[in-house]
Amino acid sequence: MFRYTLNGTHHDATRGLVKSMGAVEKDHVISTTWVLNPSLSQKDLDKTVADITKFCQQHNLIVEPDHPYHLKVKGNASGFNKALMVNMQHFEKENHKYHATTTPIKIPTTWKDKVHNILGLDTQKIAKPYFHLFKEKDITTTFYPTKLAQLYNFPTNLDGTNQKIGIIELGGGYNISDINTYFTQLGISTLPKITSVSVDGASNSPGDDADYEVVLDTEIIAAIVPGANIYVYFAPNSDRGFYDAINTAINQGCSIVSISWGAPETYWSTSSMSSYNSLFQSASTKNVTILAAAGDNGSSDGAVGNNVDFPSSSPYVLACGGTKLVVANDVSVITQETVWNNNSLSNATGGGISRVFAKPSYQNNVAYNLNGKRGVPDISGDADPNTGYKIYIRGRTVVIGGTSAVSPLWSGLLGRINQSIGHSVGYLQPTLYNNPSVCKDITQGNNGAFTASTGWDPCTGNGSPNGQALLNLLTSTNPPAAPVAAFTASPTSGSATLLVNFTDNSTNSPTSWSWNFGDNSTSNLRNPSHSYTNPGTYTVSLTATNTTGSNTITKNNYITATPQILVPVAAFSSNQTTGQKPLTVTFIDQSTNNPTSWKWTFGNGTTSTLQNPTYKYINSGNYTVSLRATNSAGSNTITKTNYIKVTSTSNHSPPIAAFIGVPVTGQRPLSVQFTDQSAGNVTSRTWNFGDSTISHASNPTHIYNRPGNYTVTLTATNSYGSNKNTKSNYIKVTN
Repeated sequence: MFRYTLNGTHHDATRGLVKSMGAVEKDHVISTTWVLNPSLSQKDLDKTVADITKFCQQHNLIVEPDHPYHLKVKGNASGFNKALMVNMQHFEKENHKYHATTTPIKIPTTWKDKVHNILGLDTQKIAKPYFHLFKEKDITTTFYPTKLAQLYNFPTNLDGTNQKIGIIELGGGYNISDINTYFTQLGISTLPKITSVSVDGASNSPGDDADYEVVLDTEIIAAIVPGANIYVYFAPNSDRGFYDAINTAINQGCSIVSISWGAPETYWSTSSMSSYNSLFQSASTKNVTILAAAGDNGSSDGAVGNNVDFPSSSPYVLACGGTKLVVANDVSVITQETVWNNNSLSNATGGGISRVFAKPSYQNNVAYNLNGKRGVPDISGDADPNTGYKIYIRGRTVVIGGTSAVSPLWSGLLGRINQSIGHSVGYLQPTLYNNPSVCKDITQGNNGAFTASTGWDPCTGNGSPNGQALLNLLTSTNPPAAPVAAFTASPTSGSATLLVNFTDNSTNSPTSWSWNFGDNSTSNLRNPSHSYTNPGTYTVSLTATNTTGSNTITKNNYITATPQILVPVAAFSSNQTTGQKPLTVTFIDQSTNNPTSWKWTFGNGTTSTLQNPTYKYINSGNYTVSLRATNSAGSNTITKTNYIKVTSTSNHSPPIAAFIGVPVTGQRPLSVQFTDQSAGNVTSRTWNFGDSTISHASNPTHIYNRPGNYTVTLTATNSYGSNKNTKSNYIKVTN
């Protein structure tokens, strides 16, 4: 079975203080989430799910349906190792034990463009909360969320009734008695409507420092919209847990999702960020607003150089930066607001320019030079712990700051606005960037590498909220929401010339469309058809526009036009061709032009349909072997006369060492399959892979993790002696 590699899905154990703890036990139970291509038609989706289910059953893996275009797959480590050709290992980092695969996930080639990612093999902690607990004794200017709502001119006489708001938490918990006491302090007579939701086995479990994040998020939103239904989604702190929590919140009907956890883009795998970004894009098509903290470690985001925080750097997430407030003596008005920066490395708002995501169309009119990349944040609000938020936790009042407070602050504002206008504001970025005056521009301060300026900047984005102005914009002029571009195509793969029908699925009533098919061809039709005449992989983009703004979606490597299918050319080799009976021979298919089925005859009346069968010859003699390779274009047969020679007695001589490796060149980590082709009766083998590692397996697989040229030696031995075969600079590994 041919395999397709999901790049970026393996664990780099060389980064940080990571300790290897050995192989994961074969019977260790692993739970995963499989992310399928959301562009699949229902027919293709049903077939893909059926194929995956059948494949997994062959490896004792249990498949359960999940949210749309997602599957839950559970089983033992041995099953995942074989099914996905991975190498599950235990690791420990900073007293946290987890498991991960050291080799990329490999799926059947037929699933390419159907299975986007598999989450759950790596259980290392993926994110951290962005809060700062104020520890000074003399607190002079701090605020309840309700006071900040007044200072930021939030619309009044609104309490979020009938609004459903989700909060994502990757640890900690809350005690409802604390929140009830908080409501009493605020003079709110109703009881909070808070529900905890368990995701992937996690639950509301107060008792560690993450409690401060949970209570901060929950009490801010509950204080601003006490009539809203607030759902707190507790999930494990892993890429799967984080993803599943967000996906659950979206699919359970939350119109607003607040996220106060994240990590620098450089700490994430490209495969995970791509999956999350697709999830956020799907949320935008459902009019769900996703908000996330931009980080609390200045322009570095706690890593080397300048970095931005993910998930806030996703173009489909409303990124929240931080400010410092100065208010009048009577605390009735803001007299000054600057960039929050108490220490640009550890106590300052995040913000900067993404290294991963392209500049979204809504930032096209930003004067700041973004070099074609996404700028972060979009908005801001009070985050300095010196002007922080009063909350009630563990029986006492504390003050907390951080950009993790800004996400729930804006979530509360949008909860009021959604109640007022009767629907979700949804994907708000185009509206904000086309109407920046609904925010107060912050022009003083810096976060390390970046300085605030007039207009959007990488410290505070468009600025802090003027809640009533935003509501007025969305009601008095009642502009249509900017489009959210979306499309599907059918088919997405096939032989050239390939005719593809594209279907616009954009929301919010676009009035014009601009397609780029990736082969220097374009169209302005809503639902065009396009012919790909040359083989290749093509990236397709659609820009949907209306009077409010435009939005672009790009699907990388979306269309694959393959060369015309050719009849296979049968070819094969084997690990040995001579030896004493009983002789076990592994045959290796080397046919070209992509056969899909095989028929072997071993010269004694027995056959096999496996691609690479192993057969034991019991009797001595000379055997003629043939292979017929077949695909949809036809079949071809190769016959090797007297190919296998089986003797009845030993020739009383040492073996002759011989071997091959496939592949011999490639990028790290490079997985090489070595095959022993020694002649004679070999009873033991010693492989030296040239990187200070050895093996005694018959046909080992070895992974080269560093670039370089490697000399490989095989020593083959029997009772009459040994023989050595050395191939200098045989394996060449590049970055």
